[in-house]
Formats: sequence, C-alpha cells, structure tokens
Amino acid sequence: FVAGVAALLVLLGWAVYTNALTGKFLWDDEVLIVRNEFLRHAWGIPKFFTEDIGIGGGARFAFYRPMQMLVYMLVYRLFGLNVFGYHAASLFFHITGAFLVFLFLWRLLKDRWLAVAAAAFFVVHPVHTEAISYVAGLSDPLSLVFVLAALLFYMKSAEGGALWAAGVSLVFYAAAILSRESIMIFPLLLLVYHAVSRRRIRGVVFALFCAMSAAYMIIRMTALKF
Repeated sequence: FVAGVAALLVLLGWAVYTNALTGKFLWDDEVLIVRNEFLRHAWGIPKFFTEDIGIGGGARFAFYRPMQMLVYMLVYRLFGLNVFGYHAASLFFHITGAFLVFLFLWRLLKDRWLAVAAAAFFVVHPVHTEAISYVAGLSDPLSLVFVLAALLFYMKSAEGGALWAAGVSLVFYAAAILSRESIMIFPLLLLVYHAVSRRRIRGVVFALFCAMSAAYMIIRMTALKF
C-alpha cells in the first residue's frame, strides 16, 4: 500500500511539474548558483555556515540557509550548470514532502485514505508552483522534508517513549531550521500536535527544541549579524 502511494505521488508530481524541468535560471538563481564561487570548491562549505546565501555570488541577503547551499553544491557536482538537475532536485524534495505528508496524517488521524487524498491534493496544488518551478525556491520543499521528518520522529517518541527518536527529531529540526528561517515555529507545531493528540508533553524534550530555536535566534542576532 505504501509503495503504491509513493508511486501515485511520483506520477502526479511528475505530471504537474515536468514542464518546469527545462526552465531557465531566473533572478536570484544567477547569484545563488551561476555566479556562486562557493559551489565550485570544497573550501566553500564552511562559508555556507558563516555567511549569508548570496555572498558567494557577490551579493548580500538576509537569509542564512546552509542546507539549501549544500544541496546546490551536490547538484553542481552532478550536473554542473545544467538547470535540469536543479529543477529535478526541487521536484524530488516536493514529492518526498508530499509522501511525508501522507505518513504524518496517517499516523496522526489513523485514516490512510484521508492521508492519501491530502497528500495527492498537496502534491498538485498550484500554491507550490513558484517554490517548485523557481530554482531559488528550494528552501520551501527542502525545509518541509526536514520538518515533517522531525515531526514523525517526535511523534514516535511521544507515543512510545523512545528517547532516541526525540534525538533524531532534534537533528532533523536542526537541518530544517538551517534550510529556512520560518521553521523556528516548530515548537509551536509541537504544542498543536499535543493539543490534537492529547498526549502528555515531556518537559525536558520540549525544552530542547525551544532551546534550539532560542540559540538560533541569538546566533543570528550576534555572530552572524545579518
């Protein structure tokens, strides 16, 4: 059943976005990829974690997204400046995110067909058009994959008491927050989850997620200064 759902989402995602795979580099793509010297050399990796996303291309941005830049570097290693690879990466993360939507809702609502319908609706919904068709929009599907993975492992921890799952969730949350700034709301999502599921909050575990959000904000306002 799960494999069938994955195949359905792949087919739907491909059908909707296949025409975007040959799209050109546009606007910020030129700075983030085409002119970005950090993508071409291993010494650029530390720069992803200490600078904003545009400095490698000679521009400045207020965005700190190391994971997005690491994905661009991997795609560059595989495809160079062939834009197909970058669009394919965006589509891959979008479809993966839709599959995780299915797993999340199935686990939360215990209704697999509702979860399938929601995931199918998600993968074809036009609200995602810009994020998926525009290469620089990668942070949206990328952060979604990490944040849903974090939620799934957090749920496993909350339902079964597995502390290791909470640790894995924290790692995925770190990857998510390094993909897009808005993921700082994750502790609020956990509160919503507990309100819906009516499961008891583990104070120490929840505090770790809050501490990571606070540490991120402090680092952004001090050491990174952008």
